[in-house]
Amino acid sequence: MGDAEELIAGGGFGIPYTETDQPAPVSQTVQAVYEAVRDVFESAGVPIPRIGFEPGRWLVGTAGLNLYRVVVRKEVPIQEPPGKRTYLSVDGGMADNPRPQLYGARYTVLNASRLLDEHDAPFRVSGRHCETDTLAPEAMLPSATAEGDLLAFQCTGAYTQSMASNYNRYPRPPLVCVEDGRAYLMVRRERLDELFLCEMEVLPCPQK
Repeated sequence: MGDAEELIAGGGFGIPYTETDQPAPVSQTVQAVYEAVRDVFESAGVPIPRIGFEPGRWLVGTAGLNLYRVVVRKEVPIQEPPGKRTYLSVDGGMADNPRPQLYGARYTVLNASRLLDEHDAPFRVSGRHCETDTLAPEAMLPSATAEGDLLAFQCTGAYTQSMASNYNRYPRPPLVCVEDGRAYLMVRRERLDELFLCEMEVLPCPQK
């Protein structure tokens, strides 16, 4: 402990994924970590090291969003509570954002095609993959949300593109930067043929 010049305390700074999220202020978290480290090092009688943090999500999380197009809207009868649930199936899912399936991540969802409409009707947004691919179990959207509308999942700037995969043989989507009303392509969309670049020609099995 006495030779430590720098201690990296990790990240964990929260961001408001939904309207009900109330992450602690960064200053509060930093102060709490500093005091805990200070107490340990002072009790050991050694100098307090320089303390570093990894605020990646806090820096870029709110800067990104995922856009999905509604492909199918349908109503499905449910038993509990009795009634119907309206599903929106979109053109993406757990391959481009596995967080909802991995650990129940929740997002604020807006209908980018009807931003001025009241978002007061519940929908279940489902992806296109063969698992139970639920992106949002209860997204509040305009009741007139229709096939072809664009849905914007907020705060996906961190741990989304970096976790994307080619599950179900889907190419990864592009990444676009928007600044001052202009759009710049940062990462192009993968092509289907690129998914097979690493596959080798199958050799015949040796005959006995």
